[in-house]
Amino acid sequence: MEHQLSNTKKIENLQLRNLNMDVYIPLTTAQFKMERTKEKTEGSTMFFRGGVRFSSGGTSHMPREQLDQLVVKVTDENALVEAVPVIRHILSRRHYGVEDYEIILPDLLVEQSQKTQRIFNVVMGAIAGISLLVGGIGIMNIMLASVLERTREIGVRRAMGARRSDVLAQFLSEAIVLSVAGGLVGVIVGFGLTETITLYAGWRTVISFPAIALAFVVSVGVGIAFGYYPARKAAYQNPIDALRYE
Repeated sequence: MEHQLSNTKKIENLQLRNLNMDVYIPLTTAQFKMERTKEKTEGSTMFFRGGVRFSSGGTSHMPREQLDQLVVKVTDENALVEAVPVIRHILSRRHYGVEDYEIILPDLLVEQSQKTQRIFNVVMGAIAGISLLVGGIGIMNIMLASVLERTREIGVRRAMGARRSDVLAQFLSEAIVLSVAGGLVGVIVGFGLTETITLYAGWRTVISFPAIALAFVVSVGVGIAFGYYPARKAAYQNPIDALRYE
């Protein structure tokens, strides 16, 4: 304070009037000075058009400590993109609608997360495809065994006037019922596994009803695809040979 009064008296002795006591320093120079001295100035720091203004007085109209960066951490990487509009809404309210901020996403993290998700989806799709193939082959074997065991029954039905389409529809419906029953068991087991994973592993799991409906549609498709050959074999048997079968 005494140093400031001394400087003021020196200026008055020079008979200078209406002097601006503010000092303007380029931003890069100010940053260099701050890094070297690492001392906090008593005046307020304000940024104007690429320069830093240091007020000569001790009065500050701005907070001495200001945030220039805010890091937000999400618990789930999949919610990273969804958090952006929420953060923007909060900042807009705090800044009274002035968008003087920038939200930067860690693109590398997002890209890596998406790549991992794609690999996971491919692996799960491959596992599901193999499971469908194995299940379809199992249905086909069961239906072929059923056709072989019920050969005489098929012959009796054909002899009593049943058409080939009737026999075909009968065995196809049995294959569809078998596959839908397997799909229902799979959905129940899936519910149990997801609840167990959520409870013990803490992972967020989502079960959507469209996915369940799609699972049943796929089950019906598998039943029709792999049950058609046994049903056709049963429908096109010779009734006389079927009646003689033992």
